[in-house]
Amino acid sequence: MDYHNIIGYINKYNIKRYNDNGKPLTYNKLTNKIIDHENKKHNLSQKQKLYNSINKYLNDDIDDQDLDNAMYHYIGK
Repeated sequence: MDYHNIIGYINKYNIKRYNDNGKPLTYNKLTNKIIDHENKKHNLSQKQKLYNSINKYLNDDIDDQDLDNAMYHYIGK
């Protein structure tokens, strides 16, 4: 994987590419972050999906209708 592919992957999955001081991470550290991200389990539980929907609603990222649809989908009738 070359550097440009790594940057594209990092931008796609919103992985942090700068350290706390604002300096960019090195190539080796970025590849390690990508390997860790690929090996991580990405299946969220229904409880976590519902929590994420409520959190988005509180941050005004989604409206009432989207929250109602998510609650109906994950909780049921």
